[in-house]
Amino acid sequence: MEKNNLRDSKLQIGQVLLIPKSNAPKARSAVYTNELYVVQEGDNLWKIAIDNDVSVEALLRLNKLTQKKAKKLRPGDKLILR
Repeated sequence: MEKNNLRDSKLQIGQVLLIPKSNAPKARSAVYTNELYVVQEGDNLWKIAIDNDVSVEALLRLNKLTQKKAKKLRPGDKLILR
């Protein structure tokens, strides 16, 4: 809560949190290494995938998106890349 300047534990959908580095074993550290991409004006999932060397299918899976939801991305939305 301190790292994210939160006063209470209530979170909002889409809220981005900073996660402090952990002393956890390497196998679990992947949870803390997700790269985020902020959607820009004119972006689409295909362009984001190509520009970031990731497949469209991976973006859909990582972000729990359907093709229909992916078409509704707006500037400022955040996507997990890895």
